[in-house]
Amino acid sequence: MNILRARLSEKDNLFIYIVCLIGLVFQALLVLNISNNFNYYIPRIMPDDSFYYFKIAENISSGYGSVFSIGEPTNGYHPLWMALLVLTHVVFKPSQQAFVLNSLVLSVVLNSVSAIILYWLLLEFGFSRGQSWVGAICFLCSPWIVNLTFTGLETPLYFTCLLAFLLVVQRMLNDDDRVSGRKSAILLGATAGMLMLARTDAIFFTIPLFLVLLVKKRLQIVWSLLVAGMIATIMIMPWLAWNIQQFQSIEQTSSVAMSALNRYSTPSMLSVDYWLLACTFMLWVAYSTLVPLFYNHLPDATTLQYSYISIFAAACLLAATLYKRSRKALIIIPETLLIPALLLVIYYFFIRMFVQIWHMSSLHILVVILLINYIPQSRQIHKKYAVMLALVLSIATLYSVQNGYFQSQNDIIEQSEAYGGDSAKQLVVCASDAGYLGYFSRHTVVNIDGIVNNRAKDYILLGRFSDYIKLVGCDQVMVEPQRLKYYDRNMAQANFGR
Repeated sequence: MNILRARLSEKDNLFIYIVCLIGLVFQALLVLNISNNFNYYIPRIMPDDSFYYFKIAENISSGYGSVFSIGEPTNGYHPLWMALLVLTHVVFKPSQQAFVLNSLVLSVVLNSVSAIILYWLLLEFGFSRGQSWVGAICFLCSPWIVNLTFTGLETPLYFTCLLAFLLVVQRMLNDDDRVSGRKSAILLGATAGMLMLARTDAIFFTIPLFLVLLVKKRLQIVWSLLVAGMIATIMIMPWLAWNIQQFQSIEQTSSVAMSALNRYSTPSMLSVDYWLLACTFMLWVAYSTLVPLFYNHLPDATTLQYSYISIFAAACLLAATLYKRSRKALIIIPETLLIPALLLVIYYFFIRMFVQIWHMSSLHILVVILLINYIPQSRQIHKKYAVMLALVLSIATLYSVQNGYFQSQNDIIEQSEAYGGDSAKQLVVCASDAGYLGYFSRHTVVNIDGIVNNRAKDYILLGRFSDYIKLVGCDQVMVEPQRLKYYDRNMAQANFGR
């Protein structure tokens, strides 16, 4: 009997590797399709911010240092993903288009690794093998997750590090023998350090889950947490020290510039209007995350209705799940994911007031987990229909990339081509949202919204934007008029003083 169970277990484990291989092949074919029509797909699946990464990585590997605009240092990125891109550029020395496609190949590999880790994590949470297979398939083939990880940003690496960290935490919660083990402490510290380097807002996961471990295991885990904390600190310390030495702050410019602009135009945090605005903003992000992949429609007054529908559907799913749990049904809602995900929502929507769809990526994993609670635990059902589920989701994903999350960016290629011509003079083009333009244009492009330009950010925070423009000597300035009111808010007073 034990031999039979061992053989069944080996077959089950083999099946998940086959699933991940199929997912890898599917996503690789998707990348091939994207490469065949680069100018059509890339502006739809990748935000302008992605090209900040590509240009900075190119500049670092070329010896110019951590700059998007030559001579303008920046820390406006997450370091681990940047390190992977720099290494890729150093090793392969790709062309500009090939470098963008290389980032997608990296994403495909990381997604396959993440799916395997997710499978083991779901088993640790208490799901059956069949339910865990479905979770892995949803991760690899879901249009929402695939599009999130094909942005050229750090999301696929973040998923890999996040799921690895959650797996270590959950195993320590489940198994008392692992709590005080040296290997578990090392793995906890290493995955926590990697996670915070993959995305710095992951501190909303590391600190709360260290506290959860302490509350659950108490004295028996104190030594392991101290060791893990030391390892994680050692891993992130070079990044923090470099930031302090270069910029006198550990805060990234990308986390300051746009949120400062948004907060400037919002009511007081103590007012009712502020919280109503935050809730409306949350509705809009819900719409932007769920709907545009299948409904290519630019924002207008009617899209708020879809936001309400999106929020209502999510609320119904959560309410139904909680109701089933209250009826003593076998419902699993992992607190190790739920608590940090809610903390991130509160931070981004109600404090920072600046949210992009990738900031909410942990919620996509949470939704997958909520949904697989409704999959029967019978193992026989899942192998029979796993291929069908993968096929249906893959077809949906193939359709979704034609729209992408960023179809409103269609003008960035035309803008880049307009400044990539045969002008005899080398122009200095100063632009906000300058990622794509700066990556492909032959001219010098200076980022002026402060996302990847620490000096521009400092001038903006001082309200003396025009002084920076004079300092740089721009031939062309491209910035939205409404931003100028904030950027130059102190210039009139400064000129009057002269």
